[in-house]
Amino acid sequence: MAKTILLLFLKHPEGIALKQIASYESELAMLYRRVSRSSNPSEIEYRVQRILDLFNNDLNVNIARVNRAIAQLVDNASDYRIAGLAGCPKRILLNRKWVIWE
Repeated sequence: MAKTILLLFLKHPEGIALKQIASYESELAMLYRRVSRSSNPSEIEYRVQRILDLFNNDLNVNIARVNRAIAQLVDNASDYRIAGLAGCPKRILLNRKWVIWE
């Protein structure tokens, strides 16, 4: 799921307000189906719903996983992290001309 979260934020340079994550449900599900090892539709739906549920911490946990992995892989990782002020949209500052979608 962390990879899915990374891809979602890369696709939205304007950022995503975490409290509005439900607006991205179909896109999140599509991305997760593409990167998940599971082909079980109910498992995929369950995982996506956990991310959309603002009463649990799965979204924040996965953002932290992405940021931790980036910090281990990239020097001066600030432009690559998912970040933003509390209550404001979170985003990745990386210039999208460096992103290649395959």
